[in-house]
Amino acid sequence: MRLGSYFPKLKATSTNGPIVFPHDIGARWSVVMFHAQAFAPVCASEIVALSRLAKKQLKELCVYSVIPESVETLSDWIADIKTKTGVTVDHTCIADPESHFASAFFETSRPFDGRPGPRGHFIFDTTQRLAAKTQLPRQVGFSSEELVRMTSALALTRHGEMVAPANWNFGVPMLEIGRRPTLRA
Repeated sequence: MRLGSYFPKLKATSTNGPIVFPHDIGARWSVVMFHAQAFAPVCASEIVALSRLAKKQLKELCVYSVIPESVETLSDWIADIKTKTGVTVDHTCIADPESHFASAFFETSRPFDGRPGPRGHFIFDTTQRLAAKTQLPRQVGFSSEELVRMTSALALTRHGEMVAPANWNFGVPMLEIGRRPTLRA
């Protein structure tokens, strides 16, 4: 999937029931996270970090985790996460046992055939166009703070009047686009 592409039309089964994409998202920013498999330590740490952050900073976003497992396995995994960490997974987890969802997002010439799925995240803007994406190896977890920073920067710069400089974060001025860059708070 290339930047600027529209969210693919898909139906999915999730821990919160059936979902029709992109219809069920509406005109909101959304993040789709792909995790390699349930019960994997790196993926569990990502789900926990995302769940903790969702309560604080991701309230305006539609957040989805996609895992190449059945809904039953995901439900067991979510219960295991709650038991081991005390964290409640509030965002929607999509079951993708046959990798239909993953195949629509990742360019691959062969099916995943039971192997751990691809990892990465895709950020869509309010018009359901892909604004950013990252891919990660299975052994390295993503930074939930970077996900929030990137999504926030994209939302603030979407009209093309400002850009986010290197290492931008909340409280750091954006740069105005003009003949000579100027700082703007």
